Amino acid sequence: MKKKLTEEEKEIKRAYDKAYSAAYRKANKEAIAIKMKAHYQANKESILIKQKTYDEANREAILIKNKAYDEANKESISIYKKARYESRRLPHHIVYCLPKYNKHGYVKYAGVTDVPCNRMNHHKHSGNNTDEWFVLHECETREEALKIEAEYHKKGYAGGQHNNKSINK
Repeated sequence: MKKKLTEEEKEIKRAYDKAYSAAYRKANKEAIAIKMKAHYQANKESILIKQKTYDEANREAILIKNKAYDEANKESISIYKKARYESRRLPHHIVYCLPKYNKHGYVKYAGVTDVPCNRMNHHKHSGNNTDEWFVLHECETREEALKIEAEYHKKGYAGGQHNNKSINK
């Protein structure tokens, strides 16, 4: 017959189990990751269906929770986004080419940026093809890059829809 534990003994057991579990996870991190990946691959469809069902059933609660989180962490989110943007920024500007840009029937597109990752994501979001993009020129200043970009536009490259007045200087 099992001895009934007091509340204090239960609390001690919970603390021990929690510490043991954390130590086990730390010591077996790779093996656990492999097991989890295999489980996900074997049950991918059912996991995705369950997640979609849950998300649909709890859409409003999730939106409220996300909004509350965003509001409570507004400052740290802003700092994180700015740091992430700055970490991707180049120390110079580039004039780049999208050789398969064809959204408007043009063959090539020329543009300027100092954050290529963000710019290519923006192009993809707009439905443009960013496959095989490459750098045409590297420039110290944005103004210099805009002048070179304008030369490519005169040659027939697409782009240049911006309202940047420094291009005419």
